[in-house]
Amino acid sequence: MNAKIRHGTIQTNDDEPPHWGWPSRAEESLSRLPAAGETVDMSLVLDKPFLDMSYQWVFGDCLNVASEKGPLGPDDDIETFHAAFHSSRAWTGPRMIFEAIARLIPNKKWETTNRIVHDFVERRIDAAMKEVSESQSQTREGNEYSIKPTSLVESLVKQTSNWY
Repeated sequence: MNAKIRHGTIQTNDDEPPHWGWPSRAEESLSRLPAAGETVDMSLVLDKPFLDMSYQWVFGDCLNVASEKGPLGPDDDIETFHAAFHSSRAWTGPRMIFEAIARLIPNKKWETTNRIVHDFVERRIDAAMKEVSESQSQTREGNEYSIKPTSLVESLVKQTSNWY
């Protein structure tokens, strides 16, 4: 396959029109679309792309890249994070609506999934703090401009060296 990149599009074959993104990601997204005439819950179709874009905006990598880099700690699986995120999100709304009353109702599953999500995010923040501190020590000698785009977490870490 001889891929050509033209103005942000990728053309894999001279006979095919150029398309946006990598073919495997496009095929994966299209395979999730329902057949004609089916009733669809659009939240399921848009769920992973939304989480992927949010994750990329906050941490600088998409979920696929994060899973390829490998885990940063125990229980650091993307699928576990994804399941825990959605499980904890389901109970967050009622807790906000009913406030103190909802806090009196023990929900061990929510506490467990919430801890998984927070541990996952804290490991990413620790990794970003380590990466930024290493890059700052390297840039003191010479070039202070980085070519790598920064994420929200890296930008915030550059402003502070403290968690709190």
